[in-house]
Amino acid sequence: MTRLSHLTLRNFLIALHDLLATTAGLFAAFYLRFEGGDGFFDRLPLLFQILPYFLAFSMVVFFVFNLTTTKWRFISLPDALNIIRVATVLTVALLALDYIFVAPNVRGAFFLGKVTIVLYWFLEITFLTALRIAYRHFRYTRVRRRAKGQNSAPTLLIGRAADAEVLLRGIESGAIKRIWPVGVLSPSSADRGQLIRNVPVLGDIDDIEDVIGDFAKRDKPIAR
Repeated sequence: MTRLSHLTLRNFLIALHDLLATTAGLFAAFYLRFEGGDGFFDRLPLLFQILPYFLAFSMVVFFVFNLTTTKWRFISLPDALNIIRVATVLTVALLALDYIFVAPNVRGAFFLGKVTIVLYWFLEITFLTALRIAYRHFRYTRVRRRAKGQNSAPTLLIGRAADAEVLLRGIESGAIKRIWPVGVLSPSSADRGQLIRNVPVLGDIDDIEDVIGDFAKRDKPIAR
């Protein structure tokens, strides 16, 4: 977990985005559950009372699960799992709020209800994920365009899928330049005919001459 003193303006902007996403998820769940009718508007005053405390708790959860300190450019499966964990913790908090604190003492009936809470879990994951994935895709496509256009050498990668993927990630992130992968030759039969980060496995290492010859016939000579 990152120290508070190490947080930057970007981290605070990410936290602001996540707070807005959480607010939107909560209100959207209420609206969908009660269809914008009297049930929705009747609950708004209490919802506005609860909201500041819930957002303060959410901020702590974001920080504990490193949501505010993860670079969106490199978002991956572990980050997606973190978002699911955050949504689950916040959903359980709403469940406790509804079943223990608010409903019996204030309304005499459940304030959110099971349907609203389930809807919130799905919406929270969606709202926290959407902009992150969009930004990741934007950076990914921009780096790929640059990598392909900066006099990059058409390159044939030789090695197993796991080894090739390390290099492909480096190219996608911009750490490795002037290489444009056009195919992979792998000694593993399990890799044949597969795509590794959208780059095809074209055959075995023994097929290198045939593959290079095929590219040459198509006026796309392999440079490296």
